[in-house]
Amino acid sequence: MLCLNVKDSTQHGFSLSGEILEQGLHVIAQGGQPVYDRAARPVAGILLTRRIAGGITVLSGDWGNMKKLISAVLAATFLAATSAAAEPHFADYPTKIYLKGKSVLPKMTGSVAHFRTRINNGMKAGPNFGGHFTLIEIGCGSSCIFAFLIDARDGRVVDFPLGGEENYQLQMKYGIDSTLLQAEWMDTSVGDYDTCVRAYYDIGSGNLTKVSSETYKIERSSFCSQ
Repeated sequence: MLCLNVKDSTQHGFSLSGEILEQGLHVIAQGGQPVYDRAARPVAGILLTRRIAGGITVLSGDWGNMKKLISAVLAATFLAATSAAAEPHFADYPTKIYLKGKSVLPKMTGSVAHFRTRINNGMKAGPNFGGHFTLIEIGCGSSCIFAFLIDARDGRVVDFPLGGEENYQLQMKYGIDSTLLQAEWMDTSVGDYDTCVRAYYDIGSGNLTKVSSETYKIERSSFCSQ
């Protein structure tokens, strides 16, 4: 019989006992002795049960199977904790400057002039990103959009690297109270059409700067999702 105290692990952000509990499988010990309730049952050669009393959380069972279980759960929770820690959050990028007064229209030259009406209407609605920026999304076909990013304080058109066929299925999440933008799209360079990109950008400096990006898999030819 093996007993493993996982209290130290939870202090470092890993919740081994919590992962087991989600499956309805849990063991605790009082005074160093395992205590089982009526739900106790063997699973893959390991005797696990639901939590029924206070005390130090432990797992009990055959060492060979237990070692495999512990390794698998710790690996999964470590990856989840690492991903969660690395993923930017909107609250960590708060807006510091808001527009005061009316929006300034950009100069209607170049590509901006071709979408004069859409841009004018978007600017009249006011900033929608990072306090004083207006992000205007324009459709360009099925699952295709491009956008203009404009500083409403002076009408400056900010370079916006996303949109068009290169960012198929582009979806964006942003708001007035944060300078962070989350974008997702399908990586069409992968022939199976089963890989999506999730990227984060910050407009806090006045220009859009990439913070981080990652890829994830989906069912072939389905849709990327936020």
